[in-house]
Amino acid sequence: ALTLAEYLAFEQGYHVLVILTDMTNYCFSGDTEVVFGDGTVKEIGRFVEEALSLTINRHTPYMVVGQGKGSALLSLVSSRNLTHSTVLSWEDFRLRECRIQAVEKIVAPRKLVLIRTRSGAELKVTPDQKLLVDTLSGPRLIPAEEIRPGDELYSIEKLDVKTERIALLHLLAEREPERFFVHTKDDSIERALAEKYGSLSEACRRLGLSYERIADAHVKRRYRLDEFLKAVGDLGWDVEKATALIEYLTADGKQRVRLKESYVTPDLTRLLGMVLSDGTIYESEELGAYYVSFSNRSTELVEAFIQLFRSVFDGPEPQVHTNQDGVIIVRFNSLIAARVLSNLAELGTPKELTRLMRLGEDHVASFIAGYFDGDGSVLRNGRKVHITTASRLRANRIQLLLKRLGIPSVIQKRSSGGSFGSSEVYDVVIQGPISITRFWRYVRPAHPEKRTYRLPETDITRVRAERFYLSPRVTGQLLRRLRARYGLRQKELGPSSTVSQVERLTRRVSRGVLSRWLQSVEGKVNPGDPDFVALRSLAEGNYVLDEVVEVQEVEPDGAYVYDLTVEGTHRLIVANGIIASNCEALREISAAREEVPGRKGYPGYMYTD
Repeated sequence: ALTLAEYLAFEQGYHVLVILTDMTNYCFSGDTEVVFGDGTVKEIGRFVEEALSLTINRHTPYMVVGQGKGSALLSLVSSRNLTHSTVLSWEDFRLRECRIQAVEKIVAPRKLVLIRTRSGAELKVTPDQKLLVDTLSGPRLIPAEEIRPGDELYSIEKLDVKTERIALLHLLAEREPERFFVHTKDDSIERALAEKYGSLSEACRRLGLSYERIADAHVKRRYRLDEFLKAVGDLGWDVEKATALIEYLTADGKQRVRLKESYVTPDLTRLLGMVLSDGTIYESEELGAYYVSFSNRSTELVEAFIQLFRSVFDGPEPQVHTNQDGVIIVRFNSLIAARVLSNLAELGTPKELTRLMRLGEDHVASFIAGYFDGDGSVLRNGRKVHITTASRLRANRIQLLLKRLGIPSVIQKRSSGGSFGSSEVYDVVIQGPISITRFWRYVRPAHPEKRTYRLPETDITRVRAERFYLSPRVTGQLLRRLRARYGLRQKELGPSSTVSQVERLTRRVSRGVLSRWLQSVEGKVNPGDPDFVALRSLAEGNYVLDEVVEVQEVEPDGAYVYDLTVEGTHRLIVANGIIASNCEALREISAAREEVPGRKGYPGYMYTD
């Protein structure tokens, strides 16, 4: 028979919240970030606690089940009550979006395992938490306590997510919408409301709008922003139509601004990148000062900033001056522009820049280009790039945004000296022939010096091995079996000495070279041959290999550790793309009740090796 948890999860389609009070299980430290199905990045502890608070606030029934190793508090959480119902997962060397079946909160053990990788990823997990590791027999989920420096973890190469468009009016309305007023071009809204409800006064009464402000002759066709959005939403008008009705916006009754776009554009994300790297978004209620600024020595780059601003916001005029060091500073005084940019970036919150993850690749590339214009540097004649920030959180976000473009990177911490002393900064480093070629393909800087370093496109099948793109260790074994099965000679694949070294495990080649070898034997092997298919996946799959550089025991930061149970694949994407196993909490509960005799072959089973 199914356990209660399994019945609710599989037969009734519920999400099951599991709180284990005395049990060791696959779990992460609460500050571990998870990539959800919509591209959102959030700390797993915060997500699970939000789910828990929903169940408590809704007085959801619960019961204690299971004995032996520990007890579990089960509480129902339906998908409509979760802030995110799916996560990004990985199977057959491809990304997948999978449903969250359960969330787990478990008392933290005395020790966690801290794993650091070459890319800069840091994971704190329970000793039995499994990560996907490259081995001689292929990718395998291995407990953290068995992982050693030199091992390589599988990590996502390209984070493909469902993209969305973000309306500028909705961005502006996220904070204090009552401060912003919409002045319309004509009485289209009033006439439409009157037609729908019989009169404008009845429409205002039904929708909670200010009839006096809307109908008064002195302030005719003026809405508070939240009122405007409610009115056009009630009429079923889309954002483009609503924005086209606006003559201009004001903030606190001051300065007129006209939005020239309805949605966030690549120009706006490039503008944001420039501001966050070498500028300021300033809001002071006390001083009544609100502005967006940018500073640089390049006149051309400053002009580009002004044009980008004007491509979205019409009305504010730039104030430009040059300081004693020859740095040109340009400033636009506008609460509306400052609020749109700060809300888009979600500055000062754990969600900083995560909203950009859900935008299109052109938007992401434009943001990276803008940031690189301000705080980027080029080394080795364009063969190495640094993007620098003083914030570790922002470095993490830039690294994930680069993965939206399929560009792996390394975060390096260093001390930076200045006239006011030294401070720690973080370089997001892109290098290697494959990674740097992709960077220059996507990122088109406006800085006159940096753009001169753009490199020509490189044939990735003919470059030397890049560490992220080394073919996995199982490659040699698969090649040897494939050759034996079809009587292929080594030189039919590639240089005999190189193929021999790969098969003897004394050398590894890049995945691009492996791809070229496989192309050379097409027509000589069955395309459905399992080893040939496996080699194809190794050459073309969505992953990179991230070397472990440090493993150590640490004390947990909090009282609990957390995990998710993922439908189907039983894997989730954490940190900067690391592929990990999900929790086995429900299997442990079943085992404790002696209701599941084995680990596999059970209907609706939630465990996988």
